[in-house]
Amino acid sequence: MAICEAVELLLEAGDTPAQDVWLSFGCDEEVSGEAAQAAVDVLKSRDVAPWFVLDEGGAIAHQAFPGVEPPLGVIGVTEKGTTSVELVAEGRGGHASTPAKNGPIARIARAILRIEKSPFPASAPAPTLELLRRLAPHLPPVARPVARNAERITPLITRALLAAGPEAAAMTRTTVAATTLSGSPALNVIASSARAGLNIRIMVGDTVADVLAHLRATIKDDDIRIEVVEQGEPSPISPMDEAFELLEHTILAVFPDAVTTPYVMMAATDSRHFTAISERVYRFAPFRMTKAQREAIHSYDEHLGIEDLVDGVTWYRTLIERLPR
Repeated sequence: MAICEAVELLLEAGDTPAQDVWLSFGCDEEVSGEAAQAAVDVLKSRDVAPWFVLDEGGAIAHQAFPGVEPPLGVIGVTEKGTTSVELVAEGRGGHASTPAKNGPIARIARAILRIEKSPFPASAPAPTLELLRRLAPHLPPVARPVARNAERITPLITRALLAAGPEAAAMTRTTVAATTLSGSPALNVIASSARAGLNIRIMVGDTVADVLAHLRATIKDDDIRIEVVEQGEPSPISPMDEAFELLEHTILAVFPDAVTTPYVMMAATDSRHFTAISERVYRFAPFRMTKAQREAIHSYDEHLGIEDLVDGVTWYRTLIERLPR
Protein backbone atom coordinates (compact mmCIF):
# COMPACT_ATOMS: atom_id res chain seq x y z
CA MET A 1 0.00 0.00 0.00
CA ALA A 2 2.86 2.37 0.82
CA ILE A 3 4.46 1.73 -2.58
CA CYS A 4 1.21 2.43 -4.42
CA GLU A 5 0.54 5.57 -2.38
CA ALA A 6 4.05 6.88 -3.10
CA VAL A 7 3.67 6.27 -6.82
CA GLU A 8 0.22 7.89 -6.94
CA LEU A 9 1.52 10.99 -5.15
CA LEU A 10 4.32 11.28 -7.71
CA LEU A 11 1.88 10.85 -10.58
CA GLU A 12 -0.41 13.45 -9.07
CA ALA A 13 2.53 15.87 -8.85
CA GLY A 14 3.43 15.22 -12.48
CA ASP A 15 6.86 13.82 -11.63
CA THR A 16 8.67 11.57 -14.10
CA PRO A 17 11.29 9.19 -12.67
CA ALA A 18 14.80 9.18 -14.09
CA GLN A 19 14.48 5.49 -14.93
CA ASP A 20 11.66 3.04 -15.60
CA VAL A 21 10.01 1.83 -12.40
CA TRP A 22 8.26 -1.54 -12.46
CA LEU A 23 5.83 -2.53 -9.70
CA SER A 24 5.40 -6.28 -9.19
CA PHE A 25 3.09 -7.70 -6.54
CA GLY A 26 2.94 -11.47 -6.09
CA CYS A 27 -0.31 -12.91 -4.76
CA ASP A 28 0.96 -16.20 -3.35
CA GLU A 29 4.36 -15.57 -1.78
CA GLU A 30 3.27 -16.92 1.60
CA VAL A 31 2.60 -20.36 0.10
CA SER A 32 5.69 -20.45 -2.16
CA GLY A 33 3.48 -19.85 -5.17
CA GLU A 34 4.27 -19.19 -8.82
CA ALA A 35 3.16 -15.58 -9.36
CA ALA A 36 6.61 -14.02 -8.87
CA GLN A 37 8.26 -16.58 -11.12
CA ALA A 38 5.64 -15.83 -13.78
CA ALA A 39 6.40 -12.11 -13.49
CA VAL A 40 10.12 -12.79 -13.88
CA ASP A 41 9.43 -14.91 -16.96
CA VAL A 42 7.46 -12.06 -18.53
CA LEU A 43 10.18 -9.51 -17.77
CA LYS A 44 12.85 -11.84 -19.12
CA SER A 45 10.86 -12.34 -22.34
CA ARG A 46 10.81 -8.55 -22.73
CA ASP A 47 14.57 -8.28 -22.11
CA VAL A 48 14.01 -6.28 -18.92
CA ALA A 49 17.11 -6.41 -16.70
CA PRO A 50 16.51 -4.15 -13.66
CA TRP A 51 19.40 -2.07 -12.34
CA PHE A 52 18.23 -3.18 -8.91
CA VAL A 53 15.25 -4.93 -7.31
CA LEU A 54 13.72 -3.99 -3.96
CA ASP A 55 11.39 -6.32 -2.07
CA GLU A 56 10.17 -6.48 1.52
CA GLY A 57 12.55 -7.72 4.18
CA GLY A 58 14.41 -5.74 6.81
CA ALA A 59 12.94 -2.71 8.53
CA ILE A 60 13.87 0.19 10.77
CA ALA A 61 14.33 -2.25 13.60
CA HIS A 62 14.34 -0.97 17.16
CA GLN A 63 15.87 -3.13 19.91
CA ALA A 64 17.43 -5.25 17.20
CA PHE A 65 20.86 -5.96 18.67
CA PRO A 66 21.95 -6.32 22.31
CA GLY A 67 23.68 -3.20 23.59
CA VAL A 68 22.85 -1.07 20.52
CA GLU A 69 20.55 1.87 21.26
CA PRO A 70 19.79 3.38 17.81
CA PRO A 71 17.46 1.51 15.45
CA LEU A 72 18.97 -0.45 12.58
CA GLY A 73 18.00 0.06 8.96
CA VAL A 74 18.68 -3.53 7.94
CA ILE A 75 18.87 -4.27 4.23
CA GLY A 76 18.83 -7.92 3.20
CA VAL A 77 21.58 -8.45 0.62
CA THR A 78 20.79 -12.15 0.46
CA GLU A 79 18.27 -14.53 1.92
CA LYS A 80 18.37 -18.07 3.14
CA GLY A 81 17.07 -20.83 0.93
CA THR A 82 13.71 -22.30 1.94
CA THR A 83 13.28 -26.05 1.81
CA SER A 84 10.59 -28.23 3.37
CA VAL A 85 10.75 -31.99 3.80
CA GLU A 86 8.64 -34.67 5.45
CA LEU A 87 10.04 -37.55 7.45
CA VAL A 88 7.93 -40.67 6.94
CA ALA A 89 8.04 -43.82 9.06
CA GLU A 90 5.80 -46.83 8.45
CA GLY A 91 4.95 -49.98 10.37
CA ARG A 92 2.29 -52.62 10.94
CA GLY A 93 0.15 -50.55 13.30
CA GLY A 94 -2.35 -52.40 15.47
CA HIS A 95 -4.28 -52.04 18.69
CA ALA A 96 -2.86 -49.77 21.40
CA SER A 97 -3.28 -52.50 24.02
CA THR A 98 -0.40 -54.51 22.51
CA PRO A 99 2.28 -51.98 21.57
CA ALA A 100 5.60 -52.99 20.08
CA LYS A 101 8.87 -51.12 20.41
CA ASN A 102 10.16 -48.73 17.74
CA GLY A 103 6.81 -48.03 16.11
CA PRO A 104 6.52 -45.27 13.47
CA ILE A 105 5.76 -42.51 15.99
CA ALA A 106 8.65 -43.46 18.28
CA ARG A 107 11.07 -43.54 15.34
CA ILE A 108 9.88 -40.15 14.09
CA ALA A 109 10.24 -38.71 17.60
CA ARG A 110 13.76 -40.12 17.86
CA ALA A 111 14.66 -38.66 14.47
CA ILE A 112 13.44 -35.18 15.48
CA LEU A 113 15.44 -35.27 18.70
CA ARG A 114 18.57 -36.35 16.86
CA ILE A 115 18.18 -33.50 14.39
CA GLU A 116 17.69 -31.00 17.21
CA LYS A 117 20.81 -32.26 18.98
CA SER A 118 22.93 -32.07 15.80
CA PRO A 119 22.69 -28.49 14.50
CA PHE A 120 24.38 -27.47 11.30
CA PRO A 121 27.91 -26.01 11.50
CA ALA A 122 27.94 -22.29 12.25
CA SER A 123 29.83 -19.51 10.49
CA ALA A 124 29.62 -15.76 10.00
CA PRO A 125 29.16 -14.80 6.32
CA ALA A 126 30.44 -11.54 4.87
CA PRO A 127 27.16 -9.55 5.35
CA THR A 128 27.11 -10.48 9.05
CA LEU A 129 30.71 -9.38 9.53
CA GLU A 130 29.93 -6.07 7.81
CA LEU A 131 26.90 -5.66 10.06
CA LEU A 132 29.10 -5.99 13.12
CA ARG A 133 31.67 -3.57 11.74
CA ARG A 134 28.98 -0.93 11.23
CA LEU A 135 27.55 -1.52 14.69
CA ALA A 136 30.93 -1.22 16.41
CA PRO A 137 30.67 2.53 17.26
CA HIS A 138 27.28 1.92 18.90
CA LEU A 139 28.24 -1.06 21.04
CA PRO A 140 29.36 -0.87 24.67
CA PRO A 141 33.05 0.19 24.78
CA VAL A 142 34.26 -3.26 25.80
CA ALA A 143 32.71 -4.85 22.69
CA ARG A 144 33.80 -2.29 20.10
CA PRO A 145 37.29 -3.67 19.35
CA VAL A 146 35.83 -7.13 18.84
CA ALA A 147 33.20 -5.89 16.36
CA ARG A 148 35.71 -3.72 14.48
CA ASN A 149 37.98 -6.71 13.95
CA ALA A 150 35.24 -9.22 13.22
CA GLU A 151 36.89 -10.47 10.03
CA ARG A 152 40.07 -11.40 11.94
CA ILE A 153 38.30 -13.25 14.72
CA THR A 154 35.42 -14.88 12.86
CA PRO A 155 35.30 -18.03 15.06
CA LEU A 156 34.94 -15.89 18.20
CA ILE A 157 32.24 -13.78 16.54
CA THR A 158 30.36 -16.90 15.51
CA ARG A 159 30.36 -18.26 19.07
CA ALA A 160 29.17 -14.91 20.41
CA LEU A 161 26.25 -14.83 17.98
CA LEU A 162 25.27 -18.38 18.89
CA ALA A 163 25.14 -17.35 22.55
CA ALA A 164 23.13 -14.18 21.89
CA GLY A 165 19.77 -15.93 21.41
CA PRO A 166 17.71 -17.59 18.63
CA GLU A 167 17.51 -14.49 16.39
CA ALA A 168 21.27 -13.92 16.39
CA ALA A 169 22.06 -17.63 16.20
CA ALA A 170 19.90 -17.99 13.08
CA MET A 171 22.28 -15.54 11.37
CA THR A 172 25.09 -18.09 11.56
CA ARG A 173 23.75 -21.43 10.34
CA THR A 174 21.17 -23.45 8.46
CA THR A 175 18.19 -24.00 10.76
CA VAL A 176 15.67 -26.83 10.97
CA ALA A 177 12.26 -26.47 12.62
CA ALA A 178 9.85 -29.35 13.12
CA THR A 179 6.48 -27.83 12.28
CA THR A 180 3.89 -30.53 11.55
CA LEU A 181 3.23 -33.97 13.02
CA SER A 182 0.71 -36.66 12.14
CA GLY A 183 0.13 -40.26 13.19
CA SER A 184 -2.79 -42.37 14.20
CA PRO A 185 -6.30 -40.91 13.83
CA ALA A 186 -7.48 -42.56 17.06
CA LEU A 187 -6.21 -42.77 20.64
CA ASN A 188 -6.52 -46.57 20.78
CA VAL A 189 -4.86 -47.29 17.42
CA ILE A 190 -1.11 -47.61 16.86
CA ALA A 191 -0.11 -45.59 13.81
CA SER A 192 0.84 -47.53 10.72
CA SER A 193 2.37 -44.35 9.32
CA ALA A 194 3.79 -41.25 11.00
CA ARG A 195 4.97 -38.03 9.42
CA ALA A 196 6.90 -34.99 10.58
CA GLY A 197 7.26 -31.81 8.55
CA LEU A 198 10.56 -29.92 8.71
CA ASN A 199 10.98 -26.34 7.55
CA ILE A 200 14.62 -25.64 6.74
CA ARG A 201 16.26 -22.26 6.14
CA ILE A 202 19.51 -22.85 4.27
CA MET A 203 22.47 -20.59 5.07
CA VAL A 204 24.56 -18.94 2.39
CA GLY A 205 27.30 -21.44 1.58
CA ASP A 206 25.13 -24.53 2.17
CA THR A 207 23.01 -26.30 -0.45
CA VAL A 208 19.87 -28.42 -0.56
CA ALA A 209 22.07 -31.46 -1.22
CA ASP A 210 24.14 -30.63 1.89
CA VAL A 211 20.97 -30.43 3.97
CA LEU A 212 19.58 -33.76 2.81
CA ALA A 213 22.93 -35.46 3.43
CA HIS A 214 23.09 -33.96 6.94
CA LEU A 215 19.56 -35.12 7.77
CA ARG A 216 20.22 -38.64 6.52
CA ALA A 217 23.48 -38.94 8.47
CA THR A 218 21.89 -37.49 11.62
CA ILE A 219 18.70 -39.56 11.65
CA LYS A 220 20.61 -42.87 11.33
CA ASP A 221 17.49 -44.76 10.30
CA ASP A 222 17.39 -45.96 6.69
CA ASP A 223 13.75 -46.98 7.08
CA ILE A 224 12.65 -43.35 7.50
CA ARG A 225 11.96 -41.75 4.14
CA ILE A 226 12.87 -38.12 3.50
CA GLU A 227 10.38 -36.64 1.04
CA VAL A 228 11.21 -33.19 -0.37
CA VAL A 229 8.06 -31.05 -0.47
CA GLU A 230 9.72 -27.89 -1.80
CA GLN A 231 13.31 -26.80 -2.24
CA GLY A 232 15.13 -23.53 -2.74
CA GLU A 233 18.80 -22.65 -2.62
CA PRO A 234 20.12 -19.54 -0.82
CA SER A 235 20.12 -16.36 -2.91
CA PRO A 236 23.36 -14.86 -4.22
CA ILE A 237 24.85 -12.01 -2.16
CA SER A 238 24.08 -8.68 -3.82
CA PRO A 239 26.88 -6.10 -4.04
CA MET A 240 27.14 -3.11 -1.75
CA ASP A 241 27.74 -0.67 -4.59
CA GLU A 242 25.91 2.44 -5.80
CA ALA A 243 22.48 0.76 -5.65
CA PHE A 244 22.99 -0.21 -2.00
CA GLU A 245 24.28 3.30 -1.28
CA LEU A 246 21.11 4.78 -2.81
CA LEU A 247 19.04 2.77 -0.35
CA GLU A 248 21.38 3.72 2.49
CA HIS A 249 21.23 7.45 1.73
CA THR A 250 17.44 7.33 1.42
CA ILE A 251 17.21 5.66 4.83
CA LEU A 252 19.40 8.41 6.29
CA ALA A 253 17.20 11.09 4.73
CA VAL A 254 13.95 9.76 6.21
CA PHE A 255 15.24 7.98 9.32
CA PRO A 256 18.30 10.00 10.41
CA ASP A 257 18.62 8.12 13.71
CA ALA A 258 19.01 4.72 12.04
CA VAL A 259 22.23 2.82 11.41
CA THR A 260 22.07 1.24 7.97
CA THR A 261 23.60 -2.19 7.62
CA PRO A 262 23.40 -5.26 5.40
CA TYR A 263 22.26 -8.60 6.77
CA VAL A 264 21.32 -12.13 5.79
CA MET A 265 17.55 -12.36 5.70
CA MET A 266 16.21 -15.45 7.42
CA ALA A 267 12.72 -15.43 5.90
CA ALA A 268 11.84 -15.95 2.25
CA THR A 269 10.55 -13.33 -0.19
CA ASP A 270 9.56 -13.24 -3.84
CA SER A 271 12.84 -11.45 -4.50
CA ARG A 272 14.66 -14.78 -4.74
CA HIS A 273 13.10 -15.27 -8.18
CA PHE A 274 14.33 -11.89 -9.40
CA THR A 275 17.98 -12.85 -8.92
CA ALA A 276 17.60 -14.48 -12.35
CA ILE A 277 17.33 -11.06 -14.03
CA SER A 278 19.26 -8.75 -11.70
CA GLU A 279 22.45 -9.10 -9.67
CA ARG A 280 21.32 -6.34 -7.28
CA VAL A 281 18.40 -7.67 -5.24
CA TYR A 282 17.69 -6.09 -1.85
CA ARG A 283 15.11 -6.66 0.86
CA PHE A 284 13.93 -3.72 2.97
CA ALA A 285 10.60 -2.36 4.17
CA PRO A 286 10.79 1.29 5.38
CA PHE A 287 8.76 0.96 8.56
CA ARG A 288 9.78 1.41 12.18
CA MET A 289 9.18 -1.80 14.10
CA THR A 290 9.85 -2.63 17.74
CA LYS A 291 11.00 -6.05 18.82
CA ALA A 292 7.45 -6.82 19.94
CA GLN A 293 6.09 -5.86 16.52
CA ARG A 294 8.61 -8.08 14.76
CA GLU A 295 7.68 -10.97 17.04
CA ALA A 296 4.01 -10.37 16.17
CA ILE A 297 4.56 -10.97 12.44
CA HIS A 298 2.35 -13.95 11.48
CA SER A 299 1.07 -13.95 15.06
CA TYR A 300 -1.51 -12.11 17.16
CA ASP A 301 -1.52 -8.30 17.40
CA GLU A 302 0.39 -7.86 14.14
CA HIS A 303 0.23 -4.13 13.45
CA LEU A 304 1.94 -1.05 12.07
CA GLY A 305 1.73 2.49 13.45
CA ILE A 306 -0.06 5.11 11.33
CA GLU A 307 2.87 7.54 11.49
CA ASP A 308 5.18 4.70 10.53
CA LEU A 309 3.05 3.98 7.48
CA VAL A 310 3.27 7.65 6.46
CA ASP A 311 7.07 7.58 6.87
CA GLY A 312 7.16 4.49 4.68
CA VAL A 313 5.27 6.31 1.92
CA THR A 314 7.75 9.19 2.21
CA TRP A 315 10.67 6.78 1.94
CA TYR A 316 9.43 5.11 -1.23
CA ARG A 317 8.67 8.49 -2.79
CA THR A 318 12.13 9.78 -1.87
CA LEU A 319 13.77 6.67 -3.31
CA ILE A 320 12.05 7.10 -6.68
CA GLU A 321 12.85 10.80 -6.73
CA ARG A 322 16.53 10.03 -6.14
CA LEU A 323 16.95 7.47 -8.90
CA PRO A 324 20.05 8.43 -10.95
CA ARG A 325 19.94 8.79 -14.68
